[in-house]
Amino acid sequence: MGNKKMWKVLIVDDDIEWKDAYKNWLIELIKDRGLEGHFNQTIECANDGRTATDLIEEDKNINLVISDVFMAPYYENGRSTAKDGFFGGLWLAMQINSIRSKSKERDIKCLLVSDKDDAGVFFENLPLSWKEWLKFVAKEPGFTKVNLQGKAYDAIEELAKISKHIPLIGNIEFVAESADSKEVFKRAEKVAGSRSNTGVLLLGDTGTGKEVIAQFIHSKSSRKERLFIPVNCGAIPEQLLEAELFGYEKGAFTGAEKQRIGNFEQADGGTLFLDEIGDASLAFQVKLLRVIQEEKVKRLGGNEEIVIDVRIIAGTNNDIENMVRDGSFREDLYYRLNVVEIHMRPLNARRDDIPPLIDLFLRRYNQKEGRSHIISNETRQQMQSYDWPGNIRQLEKAIEAAVVMEDDSEIIKKIQKTKSKKIYMNTNQQDLFEIDIPDDGIIYESKEHEFRKAYLIAALKKAKGVKQDAAELLNLDISKFNRLCKEHKLNEYIKTLKSE
Repeated sequence: MGNKKMWKVLIVDDDIEWKDAYKNWLIELIKDRGLEGHFNQTIECANDGRTATDLIEEDKNINLVISDVFMAPYYENGRSTAKDGFFGGLWLAMQINSIRSKSKERDIKCLLVSDKDDAGVFFENLPLSWKEWLKFVAKEPGFTKVNLQGKAYDAIEELAKISKHIPLIGNIEFVAESADSKEVFKRAEKVAGSRSNTGVLLLGDTGTGKEVIAQFIHSKSSRKERLFIPVNCGAIPEQLLEAELFGYEKGAFTGAEKQRIGNFEQADGGTLFLDEIGDASLAFQVKLLRVIQEEKVKRLGGNEEIVIDVRIIAGTNNDIENMVRDGSFREDLYYRLNVVEIHMRPLNARRDDIPPLIDLFLRRYNQKEGRSHIISNETRQQMQSYDWPGNIRQLEKAIEAAVVMEDDSEIIKKIQKTKSKKIYMNTNQQDLFEIDIPDDGIIYESKEHEFRKAYLIAALKKAKGVKQDAAELLNLDISKFNRLCKEHKLNEYIKTLKSE
């Protein structure tokens, strides 16, 4: 089992009060969340970029930097070297990048924070390769030190996304009011208590909460002190997915300028959640199966086999059993992953969960935005009766919009917009499609490919060839929609729609 990552934090801000507030909050967070085993108890501080750079070069243990964006890069004779508003945080990021480039041992992560809107514009123009180790979090207008805790929490979560070394922070809030959700909770709790690395397969539509269940299983298991790493197999091209999961050696391929530890090694002793596993290619499935069977991983371009101890939780919104039957998903991998199966039903099939979910998200976003918005009973009734084709994810985003704008009409707009887009299979609607079933019947499984293609065509026609709109009509991620269009050879058809 690999060594646990220890974080030593450097906080950089020319505002002493801000700097102290971040430091004090971080100390409380570490204590409150029981993260003492993950953070060095000494938290360093600096007032400018040059001092911070000197500290990073002197102290090889500093590997996590939280810095203000708008500050001077350095001072001379007690005076700033630049006008107020200079992007000293970006200057510091450049120095960190230089230090990282000189030594592959210096794996430094950095978070830039600012209360000025235009800071994010500059950040977006940074080199794409920086996004692996650098994040930016904007503070809302009117943000004060009093509500620092909520935003600093976001900052740590953003760091967790790029570092993949910080364990889950806080308790996983899992709503289980309906009978279906209570059964999911019961099964998740039982498998979490298993001492082995029992495989778990989570089935359910997009947005039903599969990742939350995976996090819950991890947080209740003996692996909770190690990492939980989620990977969306459908959103990453195959070659990049292999590099992400298996890692690579320097020079393994064009652009591999330094060694990279893959997700399997990072999650050693912890949990790896492979979401949308049904979208993985057959070639990748073979490699994944080998790693699971042998409990060893080999980096791309490397020869060393590295022993790993990882629990695999997989998720998919595909009909995985049918994929096994038609040969698009390996049967041996399916049985490896599906030791315990947990099925997540859509939100409209467990309406008892809607009220507590409303309260959960309302509380979360009120705290995050520093608001005290209340959703009216009338709006709640409409939310309770709505079908929520985007499931919990759609519900959450609707509530976030209402809190940000402090207006329930944001929820109603989203409900009405989705209703206007909803597709019904009706032979009277000429812009959809008609199905002719002969008197002697058909073999359904043999027609499923045509059935799916017909829905894709119907959505594209309704969206006038705009793929993003068509994907929304089918409640699909654009990456998956693009893959399906390619699979069903619809790209030429899309061009004809756009030319009409």
